Amino acid sequence: PALTTINSLFAQISGLKVADKISLLTDLYKEYNVSSFDEFVFWGDIILNDFDDIDKYLVDAEKLFRNIKDLHDLDGGYEFLSDEQVKAIKSFWSTFNKYSGGSKEREFISLWDSLYGIYTRFKAGLEAKGEAYEGMIYRSVAEDVKCRRELPEALKGYRKIVFVGLNALNECEKTLLTYLKKEGVADFYWDFYGEEITDEANKSSLFMKENILRYPSTYPLPDGQNGINLAEREIKVIGVPSAVGQAKYLQQILPGLDPFATSVVLPDENLLFPVLNSIPEEIDEINVTMGYSLKNSQVASFMGHIAPLWKKSKEINGVTHFYHANAIALLGHKFVQDMKGVGEKAREIRRRMIESNMIFVPATLFEGDDLIGLIFRQRPESMADYQIALLEELQKGLEPLDKEFVLGYFKCINRLKGFNLSIKDETWFKLLAQLVSAISIPFNGEPLSGLQIMGPLETRALDFENVIILSCNEGKFPSKSVSNSFVPYNLRKGFGLPNYEFQDSISAYHFYRSIYRAKRVFLLYDTRTEGVNRSGEVSRFVKQLKYHHRAN
Repeated sequence: PALTTINSLFAQISGLKVADKISLLTDLYKEYNVSSFDEFVFWGDIILNDFDDIDKYLVDAEKLFRNIKDLHDLDGGYEFLSDEQVKAIKSFWSTFNKYSGGSKEREFISLWDSLYGIYTRFKAGLEAKGEAYEGMIYRSVAEDVKCRRELPEALKGYRKIVFVGLNALNECEKTLLTYLKKEGVADFYWDFYGEEITDEANKSSLFMKENILRYPSTYPLPDGQNGINLAEREIKVIGVPSAVGQAKYLQQILPGLDPFATSVVLPDENLLFPVLNSIPEEIDEINVTMGYSLKNSQVASFMGHIAPLWKKSKEINGVTHFYHANAIALLGHKFVQDMKGVGEKAREIRRRMIESNMIFVPATLFEGDDLIGLIFRQRPESMADYQIALLEELQKGLEPLDKEFVLGYFKCINRLKGFNLSIKDETWFKLLAQLVSAISIPFNGEPLSGLQIMGPLETRALDFENVIILSCNEGKFPSKSVSNSFVPYNLRKGFGLPNYEFQDSISAYHFYRSIYRAKRVFLLYDTRTEGVNRSGEVSRFVKQLKYHHRAN
């Protein structure tokens, strides 16, 4: 059978091309009345995320972006909302209108009144080019199938479409699944088993009842589905005072386990390389299914030092001078230190800087034909050409894996360069960081053999006898990150847009589902408390297992 993702299925049906982030930002900028692209970048990214949510959840954008001057307006024209949703919207506007005389409130109202116009013009411009963002594709398919009398052309070749491994459905997905069910071509299989997931007090069950009721399976699966009783499961919670230390601890866990029946789950993808370096030598077959974010690579780390280097640089008597801390950070980077002939020169320059107590270091101190001479040169006219030259020189001394990351970074620079934007260096670096953050470098492996290393999302529909989950800290799993949004919480809740409670339930589902059929579960967490983002607190999931579900 043909295999595809839900995202690819929507794109296949719509026929629209997914535009990249920078292209979307430049098109949105044309509709957003601000003085410069540099000022717009941050706000544009938030607006794009909001538009994406609005479309995926089939929200009436005109009603959402309406300024409710009189709360009586909510009594008419909002029949599609429940009483609870209307209550949430009234709660926001009643509180907000009390303070509407202030400058912040006026700014909010001004922006709010213009967003619907921006939304409609932006989408019309994309559609004219045959392009779209993901939510726009989803909405076009959902609205199309509502009035269809036969299958879309892209689906006519399939006798049956089976959906497996889904959980939290947005409104567009529900619309498509309902349509395909009505046409008699869809079948659905849900992994809602185990006393933890079926417990209504557990957030992991948030979507369970609706999914099973609306989309039943043609062939019901047996109750229990070979799950292990919670009391029979061996669950070990292990505190380690280090993030990398958790990876090293695998050397004590893995030797006694069958690697072919074991998965290592990484909520924090930064631990991928420490984990790969900690796998015992006798385990020679490893499959990484999560990919690795380009932004967390050593290449991105190296290139990330370039922005502050130039931001703090200054011209003195026609010569570019670099702030000592930025220069030392680059001179001490692994890539510079490990490059043959370059590392020695870097250490010598660093010694001279410290001995002379230099605050700003002239570019003349770094002159040469090697990587150091390329980095610390006179201010370049083109930041793109400068970075490309750096990458070309850098890749000469790198391992094949790092060269893959260099290639990914190189493509991002070329893509951004192709837009010919007239922007400041600071904005260039911001946009480049956004492009890089969206790139994941895939790994090749054999999914049916060896030790499996994956993220929580990749565990869907897969089961292992042994499950090892690292970073079981509050704030890591579940994550504490909340996306920025122009839509306040009460309005998101009122119009059925996803919020932090929604994200918590998804994380809970992935956690409890991944351990349900495991005989042995190892939960590792970082016990360190120093630093702003380190509490040393174990994940709420671990506490729930102990106190609510009574695991020993």
